[in-house]
Amino acid sequence: LTEGFSLMSMDPELVRRLRALRPAWRVGALSAVSLGRLARVDADFVAVRAARASSAFVREAHRRGKQVYVWTVNEPLAIT
Repeated sequence: LTEGFSLMSMDPELVRRLRALRPAWRVGALSAVSLGRLARVDADFVAVRAARASSAFVREAHRRGKQVYVWTVNEPLAIT
């Protein structure tokens, strides 16, 4: 696969398996609901609903070296 390829899943077990099978791939965890300490999941990035992306969550994820992608942001002021 080429550089820049990313894969994400809502299944935490699949995320773990992908990391083990293809450590060079960029793997992310997608969450529609709380899965516990998502910022601690062994993934390169996490994707969460806007309501889940508190400042504390983003800080913890960044501290752990993860990027955070936020989805369903309907209000322009909520982006900042």
